[in-house]
Amino acid sequence: MSILEAVRDHLRLYQPLQNIDLFQIDKLQPDPVSYSIYSTPTQKVLQSYIGGGGMFQLQFIVRCTASMASEDTRIEANEFFDAFSDWLAEQNLKRNLPDLGIGKTAYSIETSSAGYLIQEGESGTGIYEMPCNLIYESEK
Repeated sequence: MSILEAVRDHLRLYQPLQNIDLFQIDKLQPDPVSYSIYSTPTQKVLQSYIGGGGMFQLQFIVRCTASMASEDTRIEANEFFDAFSDWLAEQNLKRNLPDLGIGKTAYSIETSSAGYLIQEGESGTGIYEMPCNLIYESEK
């Protein structure tokens, strides 16, 4: 299992995402409501160990296609990301972190900014995103 897949599985523990069929990796459906987790082209080495392995930062983005039909639905999309950020912070405090598999240990998962609208489509839909970070240790 990839680290991104393990993170997605962990994020599915968030109650509003538990019954979402469309929570994919690197693919967002055009119709509301769908969610995706995107990798970014960065993997920062925070610390390298002499014997191999180290501490790493994986940056990823959670995206959502949402209806923009009314002010209420736009507010709901923003409220989702506010509550999601609070949930991630709570999971960190409880040390409830993704299981990354053998040889890898998650140390924190958090948002790096608030959720925001990145694209408004002509069909009454919008794409929102929230950048996030995972800090983890790898033995190799």
